[in-house]
Amino acid sequence: MGTWLSKQQITDYIIQSGGDFTREEIKYMHKMFHKAAPGGKMGHPEFKKYIDELGIFPKVEAVEEFRHLFRGYDFNGDGDISFVEFLQYHATVMFHTDQEMAFNIVFQMYNQRTPEKVKAKEDYVTRDDIIEVITDSTRWMGKYDVALKQVQELIEAEATHIMD
Repeated sequence: MGTWLSKQQITDYIIQSGGDFTREEIKYMHKMFHKAAPGGKMGHPEFKKYIDELGIFPKVEAVEEFRHLFRGYDFNGDGDISFVEFLQYHATVMFHTDQEMAFNIVFQMYNQRTPEKVKAKEDYVTRDDIIEVITDSTRWMGKYDVALKQVQELIEAEATHIMD
């Protein structure tokens, strides 16, 4: 799949994204997607490039992989983000039109697919999963030093609140 889209493809993508995007928005998002993933699938390295180029996280270390965020985009869990998954994620996050999809995005972001969970064929979120995501997100935003005990206590309190 190249960077050119036919009218029919654009119409199909509009439908697949829930009708939330215009033709011009689909074209723009397709261009952004293919800039990071010229092969048509966005794996972890391409996703990192995409997020880094957006510049939305001011305090990110060069080795950061954005594992949690990647899981939110990768709806089918195959380890790659398709353009349709990319559109669906953005439609859900931007327009909040599909509550079930929004729940699935958040769940996948928090759900660390540990070898134990995969072996047991279980999907669940632990308090440690939540703490890790909140800690990483806080660190990425750069406003607070997550190494400080006070910040860690606030993160743990938020995780406990979420679990209750």
